[in-house]
Amino acid sequence: MTLASSFSETGLYGSGLLVDATGESLRPGGLELSKRLISTANFSSGELVVDIGCGRGTSLAQLLSRDCAVLGVDMAADALTAPRQAICGVRVVCARGPELPLRTASVGGILAECSLSLMSSRRAALAEWARVLRPGAVLAIGDVFARHPQGSDEAVAGIAGQKTLIRELSSVGLSVLCFEDCSDVLKSWIARFIFRHGTLDSLWNGACGLSAEKARRAAIGYFLTIARKSAGGCDV
Repeated sequence: MTLASSFSETGLYGSGLLVDATGESLRPGGLELSKRLISTANFSSGELVVDIGCGRGTSLAQLLSRDCAVLGVDMAADALTAPRQAICGVRVVCARGPELPLRTASVGGILAECSLSLMSSRRAALAEWARVLRPGAVLAIGDVFARHPQGSDEAVAGIAGQKTLIRELSSVGLSVLCFEDCSDVLKSWIARFIFRHGTLDSLWNGACGLSAEKARRAAIGYFLTIARKSAGGCDV
């Protein structure tokens, strides 16, 4: 079972096991954008940071290099074996994004790369992430979004526009500190994907309920955002 089939339906998009011909993790943001997201989040040394959809553990390694205490969460059993093999002592658990086995206000930070857009309910996932974050802690997201959403910024299938994302974050007590459009990274990523798989047909293949044609019309882009949990929290 892949991350994409676990969190949503099918398709290679968002799978933590997706690699290119060299065996390197094939993610829209890539390693450099992951490093930038983690650096901007400025997770504190010693803080427990949860990586939602940790996949092969690439970002877990980056968090460990900043002396964070880390916990990897994924629904893919195969993906969960990779961090154990590559990173000594890392903790990983099999869990769904909206149902984390963590106490309320027990987490110093959350990293979510290409996982929010795969949730069957973004608001349920965001509410759960807000629940486990300590007041003042941050959520760092790197994911795809619809640059040309349909209607009044409603989601295109499972992928939302910027206004919808900011509104949903706010509704669970998370204040957006920054939102950066990094869509240029998708050009090289798509080229690598086609080189590896020959066509884009298998990229979406039903993931998020999104066809390749809908993705084209929505002008799918990639964003980074940092949101902080308010001191008072939020009833969700």
